Amino acid sequence: MKLVQLSVLLLLCIACKSKKHIVDTVPIKEHKIQPLLINDSIQKFIEIDKKIVDKVEGHTSYDNPFTKHFRKHISTRALKSVQFKEWRRKIYIEFSINEWKQITYIDTNTSSKKLDKQLKKAFKKLDFNLFEFPEYDSRYKYTLVVIQEDYKGEPIVKCSEKVIGYTPPVFEICKNETTYQGLNNCNYIYISNYMYNKIDLSLVTNDDIDYKHQVLPKFIIDKNGKVIAAKIESQNKELMEDYYKNLKTLPKAESPAKINGEPYYFGYTFPNTITNLVRNNEGFKKYFLYEKDNGKGLIENVKSYINLLILKKEQEKIYRVGF
Repeated sequence: MKLVQLSVLLLLCIACKSKKHIVDTVPIKEHKIQPLLINDSIQKFIEIDKKIVDKVEGHTSYDNPFTKHFRKHISTRALKSVQFKEWRRKIYIEFSINEWKQITYIDTNTSSKKLDKQLKKAFKKLDFNLFEFPEYDSRYKYTLVVIQEDYKGEPIVKCSEKVIGYTPPVFEICKNETTYQGLNNCNYIYISNYMYNKIDLSLVTNDDIDYKHQVLPKFIIDKNGKVIAAKIESQNKELMEDYYKNLKTLPKAESPAKINGEPYYFGYTFPNTITNLVRNNEGFKKYFLYEKDNGKGLIENVKSYINLLILKKEQEKIYRVGF
């Protein structure tokens, strides 16, 4: 009898193990990564974007006071640490000054801490009489190219012949800002809030939320203060197209961007997750404030809000058709 009981127990154990093994081997359905799509008509954006880069980075040469100065202060080791990227073909210094030509802000675009330190230290030793500043404006930021590629793709010290001063476009709400950083931040907040509340959020899908899909807009404001071209990427084609359509309705800036005192193009980049676009929408904020105690988390509330928008859109269609 004991032998029979032992055999039954053994069979039960084997059955349990077999069942567990079957559960473990059931394949989990993986989400297929959606590729980033891009809007049509980006050629104009590419052409103007190149113009901006060429203008801001200015003309460089081997035989100018800036090149001679930085060659003395940048070590061979620091120079060799430079890694050029598609989006970073030159290393430059950015800075702002006050009306007494005192530095109020300085930064570089290098990822090397050693080179960053050497560039800033060398820059502070420069004779400011070498600079030909345009008319003073506290909202200007200046750029001085220091390092670029030679014909072999190796980093070399080859500086701008003169600094380039530029200021962003000025939207009416930001006209009282007195520094480059303040003006740029104000513009960013203004444009972001405008787009948060213009795009059609009923186009958002659950996949956009679950898999952190993005909208990656780059756009250019022209010499008259209007959006003239854009390059927008997203996994959601309909939302991308709606974003592009509404971006072109952005109100005209009160004054355009300027380079060395002359009106010029200005480029912006506004990367965002689609979830973030929803959560910053004023309609969602009101909804979330009302529903915050419903026991749902942020993501579930985002989805519920989107579903309400979709339902409302469908009801409006029915009403217009007359059913």
